[in-house]
Amino acid sequence: DVLYPNALFACVQTIQTTGADFVYSDEIVLSADLKQLGGYHFKPDFAPDYLRGVNFITHLAVFSRPLLDAAGAYESREYDGAQDHDLFLRLTEKARKIEHIKQVLYIWRGHAGSTAAGMEAKPYAVEAGVRAIDAQLARLGLPGKAMPVPGAPGAFQVRYELTGCPLVSVLIPNKDHTADLDRCLTSLYQNAGYDNFEVLVIENNSTDPATEAYYQTLPGRFARCRVVRYQGPFNFSAINNFGAQFAAGEHLLLLNNDIEILSGDFLRELLSYSQRPDVGAVGAKLYYPDDTIQHAGVLMGINGSAGHSHKSYPRTAVGDLYRLVTTQNYMAVTGACLMTKASLYHAAGGLDEEQFAVAYNDVDYCLKLWGQGLLNVYTPRAEAYHYESKSRGLDTLSENAQRYEREKANFYAKYKQYIDNYDPYYNPHFNNLFENFGLK
Repeated sequence: DVLYPNALFACVQTIQTTGADFVYSDEIVLSADLKQLGGYHFKPDFAPDYLRGVNFITHLAVFSRPLLDAAGAYESREYDGAQDHDLFLRLTEKARKIEHIKQVLYIWRGHAGSTAAGMEAKPYAVEAGVRAIDAQLARLGLPGKAMPVPGAPGAFQVRYELTGCPLVSVLIPNKDHTADLDRCLTSLYQNAGYDNFEVLVIENNSTDPATEAYYQTLPGRFARCRVVRYQGPFNFSAINNFGAQFAAGEHLLLLNNDIEILSGDFLRELLSYSQRPDVGAVGAKLYYPDDTIQHAGVLMGINGSAGHSHKSYPRTAVGDLYRLVTTQNYMAVTGACLMTKASLYHAAGGLDEEQFAVAYNDVDYCLKLWGQGLLNVYTPRAEAYHYESKSRGLDTLSENAQRYEREKANFYAKYKQYIDNYDPYYNPHFNNLFENFGLK
């Protein structure tokens, strides 16, 4: 492998200016003769859930000797094949300050049999990776079990155990569109994978007489499902805040009525992250009806506001550095399907009804949580179709354009520093016109 000429200087400079005891850089992969580009690794800033899914740090990594001593260096041959992953997990647990150098400082030479050429070359490394992640979960007191991601060698998912059996309140705003609502409810009850939940359908000014007749059927068809009525004009934030007043759950799931749940333990999966004390909001993997990605986390700075990670990628894609198939930390997730603790929701004042009545209220809420030091999580194990904005029309339609532009301006004014300069989970080498992780 090869270091860039400025590699050590860049590391020392970062350590001196930030006080970090752990730094890592971006890298590229070249052929053994250094003539052909095999790929680039433009990484996010430190993301603990991502590191439990993939050793995305790899090279170049520099850390202090006291930190290495505290972490225990290479303590066991049990992790041979994933010894670097194990070490980085232990180092980052104890690091005082972690810094990501957003420069390519390392050239990783790929050859047959190397992990740079693919984890298929070392199957034993996958088994060692599972053991390393399980060991971290045990150290942190997080009940769960790592498992390899099928079709993505070197990638892992963690299935966390539930603590207790807390009530989840599902809030579904609705105006007419009973066919959409029925599909949403049916898929939820079939695929929740968890029984202790209630559903509050938040009725808002329906005009079709058939809607009221449909509501009357709900208690007999869906247990613990009831309708509450919001009488004001359409304001997505206010509607959800109104519904939350009637919710008895420890956790809230904001769910659009145009969602069709696909995965068999959907509610359980979201709750397994929401229950963690370090997590603020949890989002799902959402598809358009044509089986392309609609949502896999929110990226700041896309087209002057925010966008959805890997939007329009094929459903089967693994994403940049396996980011579609592993749990991720992002600044925000979409409110079309967002689980959060009720205590956090109420402490934040719910969604902002004044500045973000319809657009950006979800991102604003998540950024409030992120600003408190909480992690916002995307999990690929909770999957659903999103028949986007059928209930109210797309914001790009003419009748909604003025409202959308006003709320976009509010969003930019409030979060200019992240939009113009910095999303820690989206490397600055990527373009900010699209959500496709393409290079600038």
